Amino acid sequence: MVAHPRATSGVDRLRTLNQPRPVVVTIGPGGEPATIVERSAARRVIAIQERWRIAEEWWREPIARDYYRLLLDDGSVRTLYTDTIAGDWFAQNY
Repeated sequence: MVAHPRATSGVDRLRTLNQPRPVVVTIGPGGEPATIVERSAARRVIAIQERWRIAEEWWREPIARDYYRLLLDDGSVRTLYTDTIAGDWFAQNY
C-alpha cells in the first residue's frame, strides 16, 4: 500500500542522511592526509584524487572545511573533510 502523496510527514519520520563520521587522520610531511583510521582499520592514502574548500556563512556560525577525495590502499575511495576551525576530521558519504 502506498501512502497518500499529500499526507504530511511527522518529525518522528525524518532522519539525517549521510551523517559525517569522525575518523582519525595522520598527516604526512606535505600537510595532507597520509593514513586514516575508521572502524579500527588503518588505511594508507595512495592518492588524493580531488581537493576543495568550503568557507561560508561567516555572518552566522562560520563553516570552514577542506575536503579530500582519497584513494586508499585497499582500492576504496573516501571523501574526508577537516573542520579547519575545530581541527576535527570526518568521513562523508555521498
